[in-house]
Amino acid sequence: MASGGMSKMLAIAPVWYMSSKMDWENEALVMNVRLGFALASGVCMLCAAMLHFKIKAPRPDAAKVIFVKKPPSFAEPNPKWGKTTYGVHDKAELNAAVTQVFMGVAMTMFLHFKMGIKQSILMQCVMMPLSFFEAPVVKRHLLGSTGRCYEEKFEGEDMPEEPDDKPAAVEGAVAAAGGADAGPSADDVLASLIQEVWDAGKGAGGLYEGLLAAVAKADNKDRASDSDATALMVLAAGVGDVAPYLKRAVGLGCGLDVTDDEVRHARV
Repeated sequence: MASGGMSKMLAIAPVWYMSSKMDWENEALVMNVRLGFALASGVCMLCAAMLHFKIKAPRPDAAKVIFVKKPPSFAEPNPKWGKTTYGVHDKAELNAAVTQVFMGVAMTMFLHFKMGIKQSILMQCVMMPLSFFEAPVVKRHLLGSTGRCYEEKFEGEDMPEEPDDKPAAVEGAVAAAGGADAGPSADDVLASLIQEVWDAGKGAGGLYEGLLAAVAKADNKDRASDSDATALMVLAAGVGDVAPYLKRAVGLGCGLDVTDDEVRHARV
């Protein structure tokens, strides 16, 4: 089977040949190509919107810890392994795919309308959706791929090097689950995750599992200090069907009537 780069070359070659034979002085033809470009852009953005809602919905694997290779940069030309979760990495990958679409649209429109290069808009009618649907997050959540789309590794599997730059919230959730030998206490981890869920607002659905994992390991099942919001409060303020998470939190020992410094509790 052809690789991604070879597939693009095989797809773009006939388009490039066709563009060299087209009459670009024909305004009707140019308008049709523009409509095709608008349709391709719209399809990509519609799929991105569907992915956004699918990713932010509560999922059983959202809090699962994975190791992925971070993209190379000028500071780090050699990719290193980083620790994250499916929920966090899915969002990052979707943001990257959407950014690529927006940058492609902006550059193509600049070349077409400002520089007068008409062939570019036809090329992007093919290249943009090809690139978008080759994105790992699209394969995983939209095309139904069951493989390791991110080439991720799981805990306990061999890696060529130690993971680098652990995200604080994820590292804390792992520590709370007993996966780290040093670092913040389980109560501190719970306090950090409560704040993260609160700050995430409507996009916190993928964090609930990690929050409950932290509750299970914490000595203080509610919060770090008497002035803070509790785990139950942030769950009760969540969006969607939070009842299963509330029941599990109560079963883990969270108190329904524990209040913060404004005498609010989870029943309100």
